[in-house]
Amino acid sequence: MKSLRYYYKIRHKFIIVMCVIILSISLLLMYNLKNNSTVSGYKDDIKINRVCFRENCFNVSLALSVEERERGLMGKEKFGDNEGMLFVFAQEDRYGFWMKNMKFPIDIIWLDSERKVVDIKENAEPCSEVCETYYPKGKAKYVLEVKAGMAREIDLNFEDKAEFGYSG
Repeated sequence: MKSLRYYYKIRHKFIIVMCVIILSISLLLMYNLKNNSTVSGYKDDIKINRVCFRENCFNVSLALSVEERERGLMGKEKFGDNEGMLFVFAQEDRYGFWMKNMKFPIDIIWLDSERKVVDIKENAEPCSEVCETYYPKGKAKYVLEVKAGMAREIDLNFEDKAEFGYSG
């Protein structure tokens, strides 16, 4: 009879340990899905290919996944006046950007969740070795990279609001 009690104690402990392990793994998976991968975890749900400030519009490509955001414009040879890249994050934060292995200068425009300009870094220069990381003054959910000088040319200011559009 003593061996049967021992068996039940061991089984009970085993079940508790397995529940703790399963709960821990579930929490880690939920955290990773929230903070990594694509925006909201649904890349196909994001339909944006134009960003406009008043009548000034940029045709944008999107950087949604961690890999796309890390690569950014690296390797691109040139950038037209009405071109841009829009980095989309799952939540607002002070996302830093650098110019490593870029081939041309750009303007970096940080936008909050309401798409209002929270900071602008004009004429960020390319670098190859030691690179400065540019951080916004406020939290942003979106970051738009455009050709250097465009922010000044369209007279972009803090609190200006971007409109996102899609033409399929």
